[in-house]
Amino acid sequence: MNEKVFELFENKKILLRNLQKLNLSEFTKIRTISAYFGVDMKGFYTIVFISVAKSRFMKKNYIFLDDICDKYEKKFDTAIKKRILFYKSNICSKTLHELKSNSWRCYDFV
Repeated sequence: MNEKVFELFENKKILLRNLQKLNLSEFTKIRTISAYFGVDMKGFYTIVFISVAKSRFMKKNYIFLDDICDKYEKKFDTAIKKRILFYKSNICSKTLHELKSNSWRCYDFV
């Protein structure tokens, strides 16, 4: 794993057991998003997306990430309770509001 990823997790106090990097190439060709999957200390399955795209994060990106979550829920036969997004670019305010209203935690990083 990358040191920057661990640094992001440490800064936001995200502690996951059985942390594994997910291979998104099964579902998409997008290379600006990476995903990590693990179990938090309370036993909830958690998925973390890190978007390093330079373009603005829009609603279509949110729908795409939600679809990826659904596919991994089916693949691992689990219910992912916590969804976290780290984004580097600007984000549409409506998209950010929709993410937060659907129990996503969103963090900006540089």
